Amino acid sequence: MVDLIIFSNYLVSATSLHYFRRKYKNQSFLGIKLQHPATFKRTTHIFTTKALTKTLRYKKFVRQIKGQTVVLDDWPLLIDDGELGHGKIRRDLEVISKDKPTQIILACSQFAELKDELRRLYGQNLKLIDNFDEVLREVCHTLRIRGGL
Repeated sequence: MVDLIIFSNYLVSATSLHYFRRKYKNQSFLGIKLQHPATFKRTTHIFTTKALTKTLRYKKFVRQIKGQTVVLDDWPLLIDDGELGHGKIRRDLEVISKDKPTQIILACSQFAELKDELRRLYGQNLKLIDNFDEVLREVCHTLRIRGGL
């Protein structure tokens, strides 16, 4: 038993969080939730992986916001290995995305590392939505309640 177990992966949160909460009732878990944009725009793109798109929670999320899914399966590994360069990002997005997005939901934890690059490609007015700050606040709140902070 530990203070808190954090699932820092959207797919694991969507598929396993309820299971672990039921199985280990006395353990605290925190999972990353897909962040809803404050305003819905026709040009909202959701950058994610194919595995997440197959979950019921993701399908419901996309119906709610009417966003365009952009599947980028090879990016997380390339990011982890430090091999995702400017050229590949530009080429992939030119092929995949016909409309220039005005806001992007980063539904893969590794994609948060690309915020500066995405702003260079789409302009400084691009709204990038991830929930790192929200997760950090929730973790701090949970630990504070349990006396960990």
